[in-house]
Formats: sequence, structure tokens, C-alpha cells
Amino acid sequence: MQFLKHKVPPPLVAIICAFLSWVMSIGSMPIVDAHLTRLACSLILLFVAGFIGVSGVVSFNKAKTTINPLTPTKASSLVYTGVFQYTRNPMYLCLALVILAFCTYLATPISIFGLAVFIVYITEFQIKPEEQALQSLFKDEYAAYCKQVRRWL
Repeated sequence: MQFLKHKVPPPLVAIICAFLSWVMSIGSMPIVDAHLTRLACSLILLFVAGFIGVSGVVSFNKAKTTINPLTPTKASSLVYTGVFQYTRNPMYLCLALVILAFCTYLATPISIFGLAVFIVYITEFQIKPEEQALQSLFKDEYAAYCKQVRRWL
């Protein structure tokens, strides 16, 4: 499955996984019937996701390094300030939270399967190859960073 590494843009993976969540929820009854409660919880998650995602992009722009997840070898600097003090992958965390917000709105436990697929896929075919590239570029500095900051949260 090496051919999948850095081939599918993460936002597209997130859309596919959200669609999978929706398909799996068809015919299932929501565990919470209150539409406004589901909507409010989903909007809160979307706000948090947006904050985390924008913070990550701003940090990359300040460091003048590539934001393109399909070409991690073009990274010009290691970013470990801002939101990167708490997660090594804020943009992927943002996408995961968007899917979680959608699953929250759907309110069917089976819909979480799409989120699980996203996390497994992104970890195996995006994050781990990125980590290898960053390790070869930034060596000891990246290894120390990995010891201090978790991959997701």
C-alpha cells in the first residue's frame, strides 16, 4: 500500500470519510433526538476545529515553510511554536474534529466509523511518511520535538 503515501490530499480524505459516516448512519436512529442540541455541539466542535486549523496555517506562514502535505521534503523549517506546542498535526486534528462535528450532528454511533477510518488512514499514509521526511531533514531537533509533543493530542 506504499502507493497511497502522500497521494491523496488530506481534505479529500476527510470528505470521503465524512461521506462514509453519513452513508453508515442512514437508517440508524440518532441517539439524541434534539436537533438544536446536536447542532449546537457540532458548531462548537467546528469552531474549535477552525481555531486549531487556522492557528496551524498561520504558524506555517510565519515560519515561511510549505503547507503542502503532499511534499513534506520541501519543509524549510521545523515549526514547534503556537498550536504546535500541543499537537504535531494541527491541520489533521482540525479535519478530524470537522468529521467529529458531523458525526455529532448525525448522532448515530455507527457514524464514528468514518472518523476512525480517517485517523487510521491519515496516520499511516500521511503522518508517518511526513515524520520520516522531517526526521531526515531536521534529525535530532525533530526527534526531541517528537518526545515533547504528541502526534494528535
